Amino acid sequence: MLIFGGRKRFVLGVFPFILVLILIPQIRGLFNVSYECLTPVCVEGGTIVWNVNVSNVEKDTIRVYRIEIRDFEGTIASYSEPFEVPFQQSRSVSFSGRVPSPQNLTKAYYYPCFTLFRYDNKTLVPSEEKCYNLKEITVMPSSIVKCSSDENCSSDSRCEEGLCFKVRCEGCARADQHRCVSYECCSNSDCSSEKVCSNHSCIMLRCPEDYYAEGHICRKLYCGLFEIPRKNRCTPNHAMYAASLFAIVFLFLVATFIFLKNFKVGGKTLWRRIQDSREAKRHKMEEQHYLNEAEIHRELLRYEKDKEEIRFHTAEMKRFEQLAARERKAWEKILGLQTCPECKAVVDIKLRICPRCGARLKGGALSEDTSERSQYER
Repeated sequence: MLIFGGRKRFVLGVFPFILVLILIPQIRGLFNVSYECLTPVCVEGGTIVWNVNVSNVEKDTIRVYRIEIRDFEGTIASYSEPFEVPFQQSRSVSFSGRVPSPQNLTKAYYYPCFTLFRYDNKTLVPSEEKCYNLKEITVMPSSIVKCSSDENCSSDSRCEEGLCFKVRCEGCARADQHRCVSYECCSNSDCSSEKVCSNHSCIMLRCPEDYYAEGHICRKLYCGLFEIPRKNRCTPNHAMYAASLFAIVFLFLVATFIFLKNFKVGGKTLWRRIQDSREAKRHKMEEQHYLNEAEIHRELLRYEKDKEEIRFHTAEMKRFEQLAARERKAWEKILGLQTCPECKAVVDIKLRICPRCGARLKGGALSEDTSERSQYER
């Protein structure tokens, strides 16, 4: 066993051991020994996996009975399943053991040894042991172990073999709570169509009012005639509706006015007839008003005894009757009508004979054809 205390004493301890290895007969073949610890750094006493590859470059078949990995204190791992390696072929085996203690601060030394078969009276028996070259491992001593559980490590680390190591995550994941946690997203394809991936989170696209989100980008909105882009979608344009309705109504009124002003019926335009009808209606209302006033005075005459009052009511009655007659003549003239003096029927002003009672009228027409005459009853 080596005695540690200085570089000079370490060299003096290792040199005889190296000399022994050099003098040991070597196996005919190529050997490659590698190792892999379960943690990023090999920790003293932790698990280590040894990988040994044997390649036969000689003509004879190599027959391996046992493989051992040793340090200065003895065997630290071994493989005891015999196997053969034919000419120009190779064979790999793996076996595990414990990480040896460092002999020089953080350096541990190892060397592989092989036990081969040999023939004894045509029988294969284990031959002498032959060892290979010396190598070193970087080992973290157990005396500087920092943790006993994951709780002693940061959230993105894990306690392995007594040390805190960063958790290694693959794909769209991050280290958290001592394990790998998947991100919400790592690319836009992980989000819905109207969202994008930002800092591993799906956020809604912020597009202008006349754009909408689709396929993780902002696209232009194309709205209809009576629509307007608002809040990233097409909404009804009430102002356009109102303006269009107003324009339609205005054009309808203009067209109606032009039609009434130009279309004639019986020698008069419809517009003229409407105006005459309104004017005649006004005169009829005035006539009825005067007749009502005259009727009031007529009723009062029935109860009056005073001569002055009788004269007053008689005069007023006649005055209102005259005014009513004037208003009647006005609307009859406007409508082209006349009143029969006998039966009081209202007939066309052009007739000479009343079609109702046969009385002679003051009209200017000579025709007495009653089939084409309009009759208006009072």
